[in-house]
Amino acid sequence: MNMNLKRTLATITFLFATISVATHVPAQQAVPALLNVHSSARLGLTYTVRNLGFAPNGVIKVQQTTPGLGCAVAGLEPGDQIWYINNQRVKNKAELQNAVANSPNPVRIKIKDYRTGQFAFRDVQLTQFAPPAPPAPPAPPAPAPPGPGAPSMLGMWRSSLGGTMTFTPAAGGYSGRSVVPFVGSSWMTCTETVNGTYTFTYQNDVGVVDSGHGTLRFVGQNIIKGKVHSQSGIRADFTLTR
Repeated sequence: MNMNLKRTLATITFLFATISVATHVPAQQAVPALLNVHSSARLGLTYTVRNLGFAPNGVIKVQQTTPGLGCAVAGLEPGDQIWYINNQRVKNKAELQNAVANSPNPVRIKIKDYRTGQFAFRDVQLTQFAPPAPPAPPAPPAPAPPGPGAPSMLGMWRSSLGGTMTFTPAAGGYSGRSVVPFVGSSWMTCTETVNGTYTFTYQNDVGVVDSGHGTLRFVGQNIIKGKVHSQSGIRADFTLTR
């Protein structure tokens, strides 16, 4: 066998060996790309964070904008990449949320335009959300009806100032009629507060023209202590008895 034939056979053998080894070396496994979909109500968009493997950082890409809200109005489109918010680099959901929460309004966003591949700035008006209204205070409990033995203002009472006061039931308390000899008469509206105490207002309709307010407080089953303050400046303490 001449030398040229030997060289040719050696070359062929080497090539087959190389091919054989290459076919038995496992190909490097591709690193999966993880796609996380998130949303930002204040920016008015949904976006993806494209990561390589399980790395915490990646590229934030606009998936969809909400018509009429900040990003859509500012001209961001699906496919645009968000790189900076107010000069703060954002690479994941946490950084984007933190940048939005701590930014003035509007925010300046640096994007990579998917159409041109160029960087550009967009001023985005953040959506403002009103804080939830505080819960309404509970309504005050309705006055409990008098139980057995509880004092009641119903009926006629004699006043230590002279004359009488007569009370009938009314919404939230009692309606009263006061008659004082040589002074006149007046209508009263009494509202229960706490611990057997009532506040009242009155308006004279016969005799002396006057009006005012005061309090009534049970000190016994058949005894009421009262205070009155008239618009004319008169102050007086009195007692009602059966």
